[in-house]
Amino acid sequence: MVTEEELREQYAKMTTDELLRVVSDKSGYTELAIAVAKKELRYRKVSESEIENLSKIVHDRENKFWMDNCLFDLKILAKLAYYFILWLPRMRYYYQNNFKQEGYLLKLNQSNYYSLLGVVFFILTIIVSASTGALISLGVWPVGFIITYLYDLFYNKQRQINNFQKIKEEGELPIEYL
Repeated sequence: MVTEEELREQYAKMTTDELLRVVSDKSGYTELAIAVAKKELRYRKVSESEIENLSKIVHDRENKFWMDNCLFDLKILAKLAYYFILWLPRMRYYYQNNFKQEGYLLKLNQSNYYSLLGVVFFILTIIVSASTGALISLGVWPVGFIITYLYDLFYNKQRQINNFQKIKEEGELPIEYL
């Protein structure tokens, strides 16, 4: 078990924002850890009202990160567009740039996922079409979208959400959210 002295030494090395994150995350830390963090903040001349206000702001930023990155994925039309059209590098850049600027990591990851598999299934369609010469082989690309979509729906999206949850629990938010 961690002692108060060990916590005091550890918290003395942390930034004020990191301490506020400790104070605002009541479920992730023990009462002792929160109390020692508050003492360290008071030692740094941060008033109780500022602690409450600032910890609320930090908590709101973390919730915004979670909402932006885990609850709002690409719409079905955007998934279709990235799979069939926007895998071309120049076009994809223009559409993905907004996701990067706004910090929508889930949308960015999904756009990369659909673009990559769109290219893979397009190439596979060309290979199958060239080797068989049958027009039915052109159905490989649309069937590939169905496979890609179902895999994303039932596995890939949840895996990414779990990764974001782990990031949230570890407190390693990207710098624009701090």
